[in-house]
Amino acid sequence: MERAGCRLSGPEEMGFRFVKYFLFAVAAFGLWSLIAAALGNYLIVSRPLDGADAIIVLAGGREYEERALEAARLFRQGVSTKIVLTNDGVEAGWDDVARRNLLFVERARSLLLANGVPEESIEIVPGVIRDGSEVGTVVEANAVSSFCKDQGYTRIMLVTSAYHTRRALEVYVSIPKPDSPFDAVGISHPPLSKDEISYTFWWLSLKKWRLVPGEYLKMLVSA
Repeated sequence: MERAGCRLSGPEEMGFRFVKYFLFAVAAFGLWSLIAAALGNYLIVSRPLDGADAIIVLAGGREYEERALEAARLFRQGVSTKIVLTNDGVEAGWDDVARRNLLFVERARSLLLANGVPEESIEIVPGVIRDGSEVGTVVEANAVSSFCKDQGYTRIMLVTSAYHTRRALEVYVSIPKPDSPFDAVGISHPPLSKDEISYTFWWLSLKKWRLVPGEYLKMLVSA
C-alpha cells in the first residue's frame, strides 16, 4: 500500500487500517447513540391538565404499582377527586390475607387506598379490558370512553408508563365524535426510579430492548 509516495510496511499498514476501522466504529457508535436517544425520548410525552373530572390509570400488568402511585400523587395534588381503574383480568399472584390470587386491578386499588385515596374516590370500569389474549390500548380506550360518557367525565388525565405515553395519548385524542366524550385529555407518567436507565440510553437495558422497539411495532400495526 502506498501513501504520499511511499510504501507502508506490513506493521504500518496494519496500524493504518486499525485506526481507520476504529474511527469508523466510533463514528457509527456516535450516530447510533444519537438515533437511539431520539427514538427513546420520542415515545415520552407529558400534558398537564388541571381540574380533571377523573384520573384514568391504564392497565399495565406488573407496572400497576408505578402507575397507581403516580395517580395517587396527582390525586393529592388536587388534579381530580376521582381515580378510574381498568381491569385487564390478569392475576397478580397469591395473597395470604385474601387466601386467593388477586388481580392486578385489585392490587392497584389496595395501593391507592394505602396512599391516601378514599374508597369512594376509586372507580373501576366494568368488564375485562382485553383484545384476544392481550390488553389492547384501543380496546381499553373504547371501554374508558364509554364509561366516561355514562359518568359525564369530559376532562381526563391519563396515567401510564413513560414509554407508552405517546401512543396512549394519540389513541385517546383520535377517538372520533360522537363516540368520544372528551373535551380535554392530559397525560402523566411516573418518574424514573433511581436505578433505572433513562430512555436516552435505553439500548443499555435488556428490559427496554423489549419496550422501545415493541412500542414502535405497535404504532406501525395500529397506524
